[in-house]
Amino acid sequence: MSSACAGHRYDINARATATVSEPGARALAVVRVRTPWYAPRFVVRTRFRDAVAEYEGIRGLETKYFTISDGGEFGGIYLFQTRAAADAYYSDAWRRGIRERRGVDPDLLVLDAPLLVVGRTSLDAEPLGARSVSYPATAALVLWPTEATRPDADLAGRVADRAKSFEGLVRGAVVVGPSRVGFIGLWATRQLAENALATRGGELDFSRAEVSYFEAPVLIDAALREKAP
Repeated sequence: MSSACAGHRYDINARATATVSEPGARALAVVRVRTPWYAPRFVVRTRFRDAVAEYEGIRGLETKYFTISDGGEFGGIYLFQTRAAADAYYSDAWRRGIRERRGVDPDLLVLDAPLLVVGRTSLDAEPLGARSVSYPATAALVLWPTEATRPDADLAGRVADRAKSFEGLVRGAVVVGPSRVGFIGLWATRQLAENALATRGGELDFSRAEVSYFEAPVLIDAALREKAP
């Protein structure tokens, strides 16, 4: 099924099968920084594009989705190849740099990302940089509380199986942290993301989850770049 979103096209391949990666040691970070009052969203989006080359060169960074939260915070969703690479990047010097440039402390959440999910949806995106694209996608972070201090692999696998069925999902990652498990996904549109996360009941009841939505207009992702025209 092919569809258009305000002139941007995506395709949901009904014959394809969503896939889940082998377990790995990746880490996922969500960064949110309060946007200055004098920087409207179109200015922030332009700065995202200008920053592509800088972020493409970060050691150990597999993907980054530049984001603007529903609350107007700018930042990104970063997938690192290892937790060590993420910890090295988010140093005290990084925090000081944000504080000096933006005048505020960053909101940083780092979680392990043991499983990746590739959905059945592809984007007709604008190529940028060496491994980046521009497309008005939506990202969503879903976190459930768990009784276990450290969620087990079986629970992470069940989250991945649930995510495989999400309509309009491009790709995503299962995330785990202290007393919580979740999923962060990239969707072709906000409506598709909201539809996927509207399910109630069962072990992974979305009414019990904390859900955060983000506009994701610039995407560093080699797989998406390879498919761009």
